[in-house]
Amino acid sequence: MNNKNKLKKEFELRYLKLFSETDMGKKYLSNLNIFEPNSEEPDFLFKNRFNNEIIGIEIIKIIAENNKQKSTSKLNQIVRNVCLKLNKYTNTKYCIFLSCNNGNYDSIPIQASEWVNKIFQIIIEDKNIKNGDNKKFDFKLNNGDVLHLVYSINESSYHFPGVPDGGIVILNPFGLLENIIKKKNEKYTQIQEN
Repeated sequence: MNNKNKLKKEFELRYLKLFSETDMGKKYLSNLNIFEPNSEEPDFLFKNRFNNEIIGIEIIKIIAENNKQKSTSKLNQIVRNVCLKLNKYTNTKYCIFLSCNNGNYDSIPIQASEWVNKIFQIIIEDKNIKNGDNKKFDFKLNNGDVLHLVYSINESSYHFPGVPDGGIVILNPFGLLENIIKKKNEKYTQIQEN
């Protein structure tokens, strides 16, 4: 499994864990045992405890599309991947915010993987940070834009990633959800045929 698929699987496992802690998740998953956690088609396979029926679960993520969201998705991806790397290397939890150009996100000329590693190194090598400190770094990009990083120690049980992209609202997500379900059903048909 390549690194991109490993990160995807880590997020799917996290979403599954969060779902399993809800009332609906407890009810739905109570009669199921995980059968194949590393399955990719579908994302997870479970076996019913009572009739041994195999059930596949697909994890979906709905993204409300708009221009600002598209331009900040790269920053969100960077911060989330930094958090995943931090989870592997330290028990210290951080609150991380990343922004660019004082809120002007039209075109951000950065490679996500390069910045994940840079930001991870800055945070993991910072031995002087104390609880309550906010550390801020500004990085000048090749085109003159400025990437702003702010991080601090967070006492909650999860890393908290953030990108200031407020105001993103989709009033009726059902059309978007219908398209996702259609694609998942097409994937299901392909799985059955193989």
